[in-house]
Amino acid sequence: MIFRVVLLPLAEFEIFEAVEYYETEKRGLGFEFLDELEEAKKSLSENPQYYSYISLEQTLRRFLLNRFPYKLIYEIQDDQVIIYAVRHGRQKPLE
Repeated sequence: MIFRVVLLPLAEFEIFEAVEYYETEKRGLGFEFLDELEEAKKSLSENPQYYSYISLEQTLRRFLLNRFPYKLIYEIQDDQVIIYAVRHGRQKPLE
């Protein structure tokens, strides 16, 4: 089963901020960040159950990016993967 990946507005905003930051650090780095996010979304669409829970209720999960210190906070709902946040590794999951 392939899951549909949905980004909520907060996650989209956090992606925008990260891309802006990386582009100020090095031209093209923001686009490399976006490429890694696309790979992460592909993995989540294929196998979202594989990744660790981060909530006691066992609803929220996290996906860690390889190259960049970011994590995707998400939940599986029916045939969708809902991404709530794209947080820097030092931020709490959903503050």
